[in-house]
Amino acid sequence: MKKGFTLVEVLAVIIVLGILAGIIFPVIESGISNNSKKALSIEKNNVIKATKDWSLKNIDKLPENDGITKVKLSELKQGFIPLNIKNPQTGRLLSNETYVLIKEISGDYEYEVYFYDIPDNVSPNDIINFDGNFLTEEVSLNSTIPEYDISVVDEFGNELSYSKQYILNDNEVSHIDTSSKNIYSIVYTVLYNDKIYKAVKTIIIK
Repeated sequence: MKKGFTLVEVLAVIIVLGILAGIIFPVIESGISNNSKKALSIEKNNVIKATKDWSLKNIDKLPENDGITKVKLSELKQGFIPLNIKNPQTGRLLSNETYVLIKEISGDYEYEVYFYDIPDNVSPNDIINFDGNFLTEEVSLNSTIPEYDISVVDEFGNELSYSKQYILNDNEVSHIDTSSKNIYSIVYTVLYNDKIYKAVKTIIIK
C-alpha cells in the first residue's frame, strides 16, 4: 500500500495550485475593483440627483452665461440627501467639503462631483490654523451644549470657511443628544488647495 506522497507529487501539486492562484486571484481582484467603481458611480449619481432636486428649489442660485455654481454636500444635506454618506471605495465618511460643480453650457447644465473623505489624522497647524477649544469636554446628561464654532485661517492669515459634522460610532448624526451617555466627535474640515484638513473635538456625555 502506498503511504504519503513523493516529493515529485508534492511539487506537482504546488505548481498546479500556483498556476490556479495566478488565474483566479486577478479575476477576483478585478471583480472587486469593478464592483467598487460601480458603487462609486452609483453614489455620485445619487449626489447629482440630489443636486438637481436642490436646483429646483434654488433656481436663483443656478449659473448663467457659461457660469459655474459650487454646491457643497452640507447644502445638499438640508433635505436633499441623507446625512450619513460614505465613499464606497474607501468606506470612509465624506467630508461636507465634498461638492458638486454645476456648469451652464448653452442653456444646459452639467454636473461634476468631487468626493473628499474625512482624513484619519488631525492636521498640523503649519498650513491651516484651527482656532478653537479642542480639548475633550465632559457634559452632563440632559444639559444644553453650545455650538462649538471655531475660526480657521490659512498660512497667510486669510479666513476660511469650514464644515462641521457630528460623528457617533463612525456615523454622522444631526446633533449631539445629551439624553443618553455617548461619546461624540465634532469634526471640522477645510478644503484648501484640493486637500482636506481636519480638527476634532470630543464630547463625552456622562
